[in-house]
Amino acid sequence: MNVQHIESLTPLVERITGVRVRETVPDWVIQRASEIVMADLTPQALQTRMRRGDIYPVDRAERAIGNFFGGAISLLCANLR
Repeated sequence: MNVQHIESLTPLVERITGVRVRETVPDWVIQRASEIVMADLTPQALQTRMRRGDIYPVDRAERAIGNFFGGAISLLCANLR
């Protein structure tokens, strides 16, 4: 699950990225978890994967990087909260 899918972070994600995520997980699901493991990439590694076409088709990568994924550093900071 990506941090942008945590329900209470929806307003923050929208402020950072300009995109309203509609597929969210209620906070109570996270709160009831016995363990949370954070696995993340650096923003540079994420951009590299996108440009290779690992996440989106290559022709959509630059637009995605400039839009939603352009706020990757801020979203990584939100992960740490």
